[in-house]
Amino acid sequence: MEQQAVDALIAAERAFATLAVEHGIRASFLAQFATDGLVFEPGPIRVHETWTARPAPADPLALKLERAPAAAAVAASGEMGFTTGPFTLTDRTGTRPPQHGIYTSVWRKNALGVWQVVLDAGVLTNAAIEAAALLPAPKLHGTASKPNFPQMLSPAEIERSIRNSSPEAFASWLAADARWYRNGNAPILLREPVATAFRASWRSASLSHTAGGGSATGDFAYTYGTLSTEGAPRSAGHYVNLWSRDEYGVWKIAAAIWL
Repeated sequence: MEQQAVDALIAAERAFATLAVEHGIRASFLAQFATDGLVFEPGPIRVHETWTARPAPADPLALKLERAPAAAAVAASGEMGFTTGPFTLTDRTGTRPPQHGIYTSVWRKNALGVWQVVLDAGVLTNAAIEAAALLPAPKLHGTASKPNFPQMLSPAEIERSIRNSSPEAFASWLAADARWYRNGNAPILLREPVATAFRASWRSASLSHTAGGGSATGDFAYTYGTLSTEGAPRSAGHYVNLWSRDEYGVWKIAAAIWL
């Protein structure tokens, strides 16, 4: 049953990708996103509210977006999950070179049981990324009914506790199969390599939680907000975190996406 749910989500992602190639980015996003769906530009905006207020492009196919799912997971409830994979953005007018990156989409079923995107975030990479570099997919630990998890800190509470945190303290909240995506860098998978990259990249980090959502079974959640780091150099931006439970029911970051 779990694999069937993942396969159905991957099929929805592939249909979304086909729509983008055949009808353009604007049409595909407006068709596939939930009415409250967010995309990061780099900050979060509501696609339906913001994009419909903008003039439509003269040539909807001038920019070609190609994306394909490399990994996916679905909550035990079957109504929420995520996909992630490489993308290429090509300017068909030839005025700029292709851009490569990694996208992550959070999906939720609507009242009719149709998968829709509720959040989409992408980071640019210096070169094309092979799908195999994003495997395996993070595991979600849930049950068919709402699990009897002990009362633990919520993802929002954890993020509010990350203030001037050291790389080691931040890394303590990573899942064993965590991944870190950030602009201009190749993806890093698994907790220890991510923790090593944290130590090499910054001295302290702070998160400012904005909002998020989660599955009915409490085994998957997403959050987003702003972040700042101290180090060489100092930086600030936006983040998206995907969360899963470990075997003890503690929330852990399955994917940290820094925009």
